[in-house]
Amino acid sequence: MRIAFFCIHLFALVHAVEPVQRIASFSPAATRILVDLGCAEQVVSATRWCELPHGHPATRTCDAFEPDLEALLKSGATIAVLPHLANPLLANRVRSAGIRTVILSEESPESPAEDIRILGEATGRLSECKKLLAERGTFKNKPCGKRVLIVWDGVCAGPLSYLSWTIRAAGAEPAPLQGAWPTWDIEDVVRSKPDAVIFLQTEGPAKPGLDKMNLEKWRNSPGLKSTPAAQTGTIFHLKPNSDWLPASGQPEVVKIIAGLIEK
Repeated sequence: MRIAFFCIHLFALVHAVEPVQRIASFSPAATRILVDLGCAEQVVSATRWCELPHGHPATRTCDAFEPDLEALLKSGATIAVLPHLANPLLANRVRSAGIRTVILSEESPESPAEDIRILGEATGRLSECKKLLAERGTFKNKPCGKRVLIVWDGVCAGPLSYLSWTIRAAGAEPAPLQGAWPTWDIEDVVRSKPDAVIFLQTEGPAKPGLDKMNLEKWRNSPGLKSTPAAQTGTIFHLKPNSDWLPASGQPEVVKIIAGLIEK
């Protein structure tokens, strides 16, 4: 009798366990968060830009702009993570295929934290989620009154961008005076008076270094040479990695910015 009861109880426990999630990530930022939540092994498909552990078996067929639903179905994904700006028709198509769809939040200074919460809940990694959010709270330096200009592919990280949280956590303020990602404009840059400039460049160094080429350009520009960054020589560049995405790596960027504005 006891044996029969034990077998029935064991059967109930086995079938109460949820099936292993198989995740398709259409967002490099989401992939970074998933890795930090401990879900790397559950990612079965990702974009070609996603950073995953070396030798990871995930296919690289996810593309929010040119989606391949057939490849998504072939991957066996049970969850698809889509960026907020993805085509709404894509989300509908994914849902109609029986795949759970998770939409990331709209960009804002707090959107990375919100996305950590969204993915933590979607994957059931609540304790890991809580840890990542708590880590963000430890990186808040005292305001230093300096302005930081981050330039990435011809646009600047403004006060409404996700990077503004990172800049402020380092103790500074974003140099663009308004907007999320305003286009590079010399007059706007001169008005914002940046104390430090960081150019994110594909060909840049792995670690931040003095950007001698841009520094020379700024010092020879009638307008830019008047900025504090040009006068003090605090113009840097580096190659961005997943730490610079709206994801869980932001505390590492806080360290970089805080170190540069101290120079």
